Amino acid sequence: MVAFGAAVVVLAGALAGGLALAWRTGEPPTGTIVVVATVARPVPAHLRLQVEPTAIALRTRGGWRRQPIPVRAVQLPGQAVAPGEATLVELRVPAGRYEGVAFSWRAGPGDTVATARRRAVVQVARGGLTPILFTLRLRDGAPLAVTAAYAGNTEINFGLQAAAGTLLAVPTAPLVDAAGHPMSLRRDRGHVVVLASFLTECQETCPLVDAALVQVWRQLVARGLQGRVRVVLVTQEPQVDTPVALGRYARHFRLPFTLLTGPVARVNRFWAALRVPLPDNMPIAGRQPIDPFTGRRETTNPLHTTAVMVIDPKGDVVSELLGQPTLRDGVPAVIARYLDAQGRTELRSGGSWTPSTVVDTVLGILQEAGIGAAFPRPPGATAVARVGRPAPAFSLRRASGGRVTLAALRGYPVVLDFWASWCVNCRRELPLLAAAARRDRARGLRLVLVNYQQGAATAAAYLRRLGIPGSTLLDPTGQVATRFGVVALPVTAFLTPAGVVAGIQVGQLTPATLAAQLRPILRPAATGG
Repeated sequence: MVAFGAAVVVLAGALAGGLALAWRTGEPPTGTIVVVATVARPVPAHLRLQVEPTAIALRTRGGWRRQPIPVRAVQLPGQAVAPGEATLVELRVPAGRYEGVAFSWRAGPGDTVATARRRAVVQVARGGLTPILFTLRLRDGAPLAVTAAYAGNTEINFGLQAAAGTLLAVPTAPLVDAAGHPMSLRRDRGHVVVLASFLTECQETCPLVDAALVQVWRQLVARGLQGRVRVVLVTQEPQVDTPVALGRYARHFRLPFTLLTGPVARVNRFWAALRVPLPDNMPIAGRQPIDPFTGRRETTNPLHTTAVMVIDPKGDVVSELLGQPTLRDGVPAVIARYLDAQGRTELRSGGSWTPSTVVDTVLGILQEAGIGAAFPRPPGATAVARVGRPAPAFSLRRASGGRVTLAALRGYPVVLDFWASWCVNCRRELPLLAAAARRDRARGLRLVLVNYQQGAATAAAYLRRLGIPGSTLLDPTGQVATRFGVVALPVTAFLTPAGVVAGIQVGQLTPATLAAQLRPILRPAATGG
């Protein structure tokens, strides 16, 4: 066998419905997992490996449920170099909670089958969206080995970042809270942390972020999740933001959060480790504003990057949002009064994310841990998308004006893609979808983009920057996305000309997965002669 060193990550993502291989244990409620692979960077130029998956198993209280799968050789790395993916297999499994996962494979022609078992809590909901992530590693002179396993929709982005070498871990060096006590984010391991940068002197973006995080906190408290989530604000200007200043700021705005500062060098290292630029103090020309806390005139304006990050219980960043939020519910009067002219302009114009953006990411992490209160409220009689059934009807406003209904698309094969500008994997797959729509338009294909909870101006400007033609539909409340099972982005539904759901793809599409999903819905290509 050829000796080389590299790492391979295998990802199993649950799709709503799906018709693959049945687990022969009666007729319990089921979900469908699709196993794909990504090759971690760096990849030696000479790397060539043939992998043949042979079985997947999930651990129940009664033991392991093993499902043999048809052998299909997959050549790596190919297009699977992270964050790319290569599909390995689809599989239907009974819904329920599992305590471990196992992957069996052959790593080359004639090689014996190897199996690796790893502990991981896997919550497979009926028609749910539950990814499973295996990390495989190759070393010189050593056989392929599984080194880790993860489960859940938000782990898709996490696993691809880890494989691509772009994963960030939150620093744990001790800082200081508003009471002057040493405090480290190591204390919050085991909790989901919403981390934000801020300056007490900022009268523009920072107060808007504070208002958004207050709305986030209220939503989490309403679900009874306040014991599982921490909200932490860390200053970017520790020379001004002393513990006394932090305490005064938190009391003035009634912030129920932890505010941290510390020695200048330590705070600077904290944000540098998270790749957030440090502020740049610019002299103020003209009339100098008065600091509402000190009563003194401000001589400089600190230009800075406002960042909001969601950190999983292991301490890794799984989501990053930059800039100001869109606040549809307005802001508290005490914050509105603090805004300067630029802040009021930002409040009116909105930004690229909403409080729901943060809440959805937090809920996704907690759902993967099996926290019941984190799951969506029962939809009642609202239809939910299922493979093999008619797609739920909808009527949405187009960003460029007018409305579009699902009924108006009857007779065409449709790709329905849920996206947002803050979604990294959406940004990667949108050009792929646009190219497929151009290529297969003669075969009837229609691409329908549905923006998740963002404004028309933000969505339209983002698509223009990417060079994506046409307009997008707007789902400001997320109700249509909920009907299609969206709890993490991107999610793409494939509809037949009769309006039946043929497939639902969770996570970033690749050319191979897109081609496989399009095949059952496209009209036959015209032939000459």
